[in-house]
Amino acid sequence: MREWTIDTWVLYKVDEGNFDALDFLLAVLRHHKVVFDHERHIEQEYQRCLKRTRNRYLEEWFKRLIARKARVFYSSKLPNRHEKALLGMNFDRSDLPFVGVAYRSKDKLLVSEDSDYTQQVCDYLQQQLQVKVLSLPQALEVAENIQDP
Repeated sequence: MREWTIDTWVLYKVDEGNFDALDFLLAVLRHHKVVFDHERHIEQEYQRCLKRTRNRYLEEWFKRLIARKARVFYSSKLPNRHEKALLGMNFDRSDLPFVGVAYRSKDKLLVSEDSDYTQQVCDYLQQQLQVKVLSLPQALEVAENIQDP
C-alpha cells in the first residue's frame, strides 16, 4: 500500500474524460492511500475542483476515499530554502503544499503533468527532496503493480 500525493491536475483530467486518470484514481482507491496536509490546502483545492466540475465520479471517489480511511496527513510546510528554490524556478506557489506532503510521505510519489513541473523542477525535487514526479501513465503502472513492497 503506497502513499500517493495527487495533484488536483489529475482530478481535472478525469473530468476531461482522461481514462488513464480515472483508472489511476480507482487503483489508488482500491489499493493505496492519498496524502493530504494538516493545513487543509489540498482538501480545499480538491473541494474547489469538485464544486467546479460537479463530476459525480470524482465526488464518489472522494467520498469513498474518506469512508475507506485511505487518507494520510502530513504538514505541507517546506523548508524555506526549498520553497525559495522552487519559486525561483517559476513554480506555482499553490502547488507547494503538494510538494511539502510528498516530501514527508512514506513513498514520496507525486502525480502531475502540470506545466509548472518542468524538467528542472522535477530534477530538483528528485535530487534535493527525493520526491519522484510521475506522469499519469507511469503512476498508473506503479499503482496497478500492487505486488511491489
